[in-house]
Amino acid sequence: MARIEGFREASRQLAGMKKAMAAGVGRRALQIPATILADAMRERAPELEGNLKRSIGVEKERAKKGRPQVAAKAGDIASVQVEFGNGHQAAEPFARPAEEATRTERLDKFGAALKDEVDKTVIRAAKRRKV
Repeated sequence: MARIEGFREASRQLAGMKKAMAAGVGRRALQIPATILADAMRERAPELEGNLKRSIGVEKERAKKGRPQVAAKAGDIASVQVEFGNGHQAAEPFARPAEEATRTERLDKFGAALKDEVDKTVIRAAKRRKV
């Protein structure tokens, strides 16, 4: 299991921010692992007509309980049939293998991105207070 180092300090800084500012930090930091997952899903998606690969992307979702949400999604309606199969078509999983293959990389990148975003936001806030 991968660990995020230095999270305690980032957590303290996030707690001192306004809710909207902290949510923005989280949303920007979550974009990076979601993009990694979407790229891995595109690589593993079967090439039928290309619609499935083109439909995979990263979307900002509505915050739940004050926590920002970012998701890697396949927008093509056939993605469920391709991933899990049905009575007429064998399953060709692409999302789950992509998630499993990139899990530690995404966690590492998220930790680094979170630290960077917190630092950038603290600097921006300090500049605003100075002016």
